[in-house]
Amino acid sequence: MNTHTKPVPDGAIVCDLDPYSLESLNDLESWHRLLLDAGPIVWLSKYGCWAIGRHDVCSKVFSNWKVFCSSKGVGIEDLTKNKPWRSPSIILECPSAGFLGPKAA
Repeated sequence: MNTHTKPVPDGAIVCDLDPYSLESLNDLESWHRLLLDAGPIVWLSKYGCWAIGRHDVCSKVFSNWKVFCSSKGVGIEDLTKNKPWRSPSIILECPSAGFLGPKAA
């Protein structure tokens, strides 16, 4: 059963793995191997979000803040569409423009 209403993005590698299932949580190594084998970036069908399990791909994403922003949240939920269960982090969910220029101490 899907827990979201997001359409599958065009060209996405769809993955039915559930990282939050007891089976996955009890055998993380096997789950991670299945994620790696599925592809570099996969769409988790149950949650309607992207998953990345490869270090090289994660590094590229984390290094490119102009394309991949975290201002809408770093979890499954979009903080701009759903009421967050906590206040946004001043580090993780900072708007991309907040990274421009040096910070004063």
